[in-house]
Amino acid sequence: WTINRLLGGSQNGDGASIVGFPEGVPMHVRGGAVLLMNAHYLNATTGTLNPEVAINLWTTPGDQVETEGDILFLYNPFISVPANGTGRAHWKCPVHDDITIVNAQSHMHKRGVGYAAMVAGEAPFYENDRWAEVPVAQFDGGMQVPAGSELEYWCDYDNGEDRVVHQGPRTTDEMCMLIGAYYPADPRTSNCQTADGGLGGEWI
Repeated sequence: WTINRLLGGSQNGDGASIVGFPEGVPMHVRGGAVLLMNAHYLNATTGTLNPEVAINLWTTPGDQVETEGDILFLYNPFISVPANGTGRAHWKCPVHDDITIVNAQSHMHKRGVGYAAMVAGEAPFYENDRWAEVPVAQFDGGMQVPAGSELEYWCDYDNGEDRVVHQGPRTTDEMCMLIGAYYPADPRTSNCQTADGGLGGEWI
């Protein structure tokens, strides 16, 4: 029952996707895998929404595969925003092998007011102050990140509620994520793990 990999997705009404690999860079899905489609919506109107979701899965012949791609799915599990106050969730994650990032986006809930992602020690490659209709940054030709680097990102929050808000899956909770397509695939880098597969990263 463990969900261990993200294959794609969008958080925009127009369907802008985080998946966008160059020719010859597919994602591998093992035979017998179970795919979970998870669609959820926040209805900010008084009317009824009638959402519709479609997913296309395209295959690539093995002799056309140059390398495998994957999705960065960096999820900061430690978030605490004080009641009627502001806060920041700040995290660094290791890059174990040379990678090329194709695109990037943030993910926060409604208290999110600021976001930045960067290779540690460098200027941000992605900034955003929106939690809804989030823009996806595309890097033409890809952005190279060398092994030994760290991906650093933070989320800023403004909490107008009379309670502390923590990390969690509900709209009443908060999230702080860095998501993006990259290659070649390395599960340790995808999930902010140590070299031996344990929970990695540095919380600031």
